[in-house]
Amino acid sequence: MNAHRTLRAALLLAVALCGLGARGAAAEEYRGQRGYLFLSRGANPMAVRWFRGEHANYPQMAGPLAGMALAECRLGRDEDARGHLKQARALDPDDPLVAAADACYAAREARHGALEDHLERAAAASRIPFHAREHARYLLHQGRWQEAEAALQQMLVVGWNEGAIQSMLATAQLAQGQPDGSEAAARELLDRFPKAHLAIYVLLLLELSGEPLGPGGSPTLPLMITWSNGNEVVLAKAEILRREGLLDEAELQAGRRKIDPDDPFPWSVLARLAVDLGDPAAARERVAEARDRWPLHPSVLLTEAHVAAADGERTLATELLEDARARGIPPWEVEFEREVAARLDALPERP
Repeated sequence: MNAHRTLRAALLLAVALCGLGARGAAAEEYRGQRGYLFLSRGANPMAVRWFRGEHANYPQMAGPLAGMALAECRLGRDEDARGHLKQARALDPDDPLVAAADACYAAREARHGALEDHLERAAAASRIPFHAREHARYLLHQGRWQEAEAALQQMLVVGWNEGAIQSMLATAQLAQGQPDGSEAAARELLDRFPKAHLAIYVLLLLELSGEPLGPGGSPTLPLMITWSNGNEVVLAKAEILRREGLLDEAELQAGRRKIDPDDPFPWSVLARLAVDLGDPAAARERVAEARDRWPLHPSVLLTEAHVAAADGERTLATELLEDARARGIPPWEVEFEREVAARLDALPERP
């Protein structure tokens, strides 16, 4: 892990937490909590409506316009989003929600350097947890576990002790081989927030990190949890079923998701399932989209190796598997790594 980047991320977050960000003291930050809640939950149509009302109430503030632009960008309403973002930037170009909306467009256009810069700028300019959490989520989804853990620990220090932050921290710790702490954190969260889907997700990752279930295996906790429909949870369950060879059940489970997931591991599960169901075109499409968003995440690299091996591309699959190993295979992917290696070994040597 790049120690310089880890230190940089921690320093940027420390600046934000101390209220010493780049914005001038005269610039007032919009603090409408309900709008941030809608954005955090992915309830983008509700966010658009909320921010539209807030703009009517606070026409001189950039935040409501930028929040509307962010939600519209997520919904693909480009004309509206760009118009509102232009208005917001004219009012206050340094507003954190302006940077967050810029980050949305950078993500859609696979401009990874700009995406990270915008997220860092928003986190450094705001004292609202949403922005620091989004930056930490970006680090987590890029497989930069140590940097994500450092940022999340800083958030806990200042009292941002919500379930999503603790669940993300448990995931970062598990990815680095700290399963005991992850399980304790996830179970504690479930005691406090009985329907915290991200905590359930950590427990599913723990299950996937254990001994392989094997044909006819009987999953214990994960598939007994039926009251959470978070996309991460739904697709982690689908991966357990896929590993058991229960493809029809896995396909049915994957079909329960409400939207496409915003996490490289469950997104990858969709491509793996497509391979096993005999739909290579869908698998290639999924993995190409994932590489645009998370180009160096081990789960995505492993999945692309799986797709390449299924296509008989031995050299490409070997390179991708080696790249994934160089990035560091998280414990929940070790069994899948063996699966990819076995598929690769079964391919005939080319003359």
